[in-house]
Amino acid sequence: MNFRDIEVENIKLEDSVKTSLDIKTTSGNLFYTPIMYVPFGLEEYRNSYSMNLQFRNIDSEVELEEFLDFIQRFESKLKSLLNIDDSKLSSQIKFNGKYDPILYTKFIFKFNKIECDVKSQNGEFLNIYDLGKNIKVKCLLLLDKVWLFNNKYSYKLKVKEIIVIDN
Repeated sequence: MNFRDIEVENIKLEDSVKTSLDIKTTSGNLFYTPIMYVPFGLEEYRNSYSMNLQFRNIDSEVELEEFLDFIQRFESKLKSLLNIDDSKLSSQIKFNGKYDPILYTKFIFKFNKIECDVKSQNGEFLNIYDLGKNIKVKCLLLLDKVWLFNNKYSYKLKVKEIIVIDN
């Protein structure tokens, strides 16, 4: 599914466990990103893995502009549903005046293994630990849960699949 297929206005939050809420959409919680740039590769911090996706050349790529708008509308919808202001939700978008925006994503890590398929454009499976930096990818992301921790809400976009794009 494409990110454009998710109707942000119809997103709901449902009770899950004590400190989290499930994100529910009418069209499913999985969607593909546009082709994005990975400046730093796979990153590890305390047995947690993440990957930054940069909106590289956003000024000339309409699909990237639309995707950034989608994420911002999604975050606004979460704030509205939670009845909170900007300071109470950790955005997954990082802006820096010098560089194009970055989208922070995480991986599901279970039983000492990252749960994510990595493929080349022709469908050949690749090793996630071989992902380098300065590559282009298209990712299948999961909208999962919203958590409350230290009086601040957060959510993560979890990477389920990576398609490495040949330059």
